[in-house]
Amino acid sequence: MDATRATLAAAVVAAVAAVTSAVLSQPYFQQKFIEPHFCDRTFELRVPVTGQSIEGRTGVVMTGRTCGFEPGEHHGWIFDFDPEDGTYYSVSAEPIESREWALVNGPIGNRGDNRKRYALVVFAADATCNRTLLDMIRQGDGETSFTRVPAGCREDDRRDIIVTYPR
Repeated sequence: MDATRATLAAAVVAAVAAVTSAVLSQPYFQQKFIEPHFCDRTFELRVPVTGQSIEGRTGVVMTGRTCGFEPGEHHGWIFDFDPEDGTYYSVSAEPIESREWALVNGPIGNRGDNRKRYALVVFAADATCNRTLLDMIRQGDGETSFTRVPAGCREDDRRDIIVTYPR
């Protein structure tokens, strides 16, 4: 009788392990279990780091992640910010709409910049802000700039960088 119980218990444990393994191996469950349960921001810049020196003509590769991402609901936009004139300059012609992202941002700044501070800013955009930015990009042939942040845009992350152009 004890051997039968041991065999039955082993079979139950093996079945539970097989079902659990099958469920957790599905992409949907992997994303939900791997993704952090709490996020302090929707869009997070990972690279570059604050204070990093950038050669303005070349620019920089930016990477980041989106936490709690819902396709079609969350839109992230990256801008270069010049604190001297208070202007945001578009980095791309479309929003970030993925969990992990990377893009080349360059050139940054202007000729003659010598250790000038700029900021790389990522905005979380609601539907209104996203439409506004898409319209501005379309009217500017792929680029836009503004000094007043459109309604529905919220700064989610920022990196202050130092830009120098070679002479």
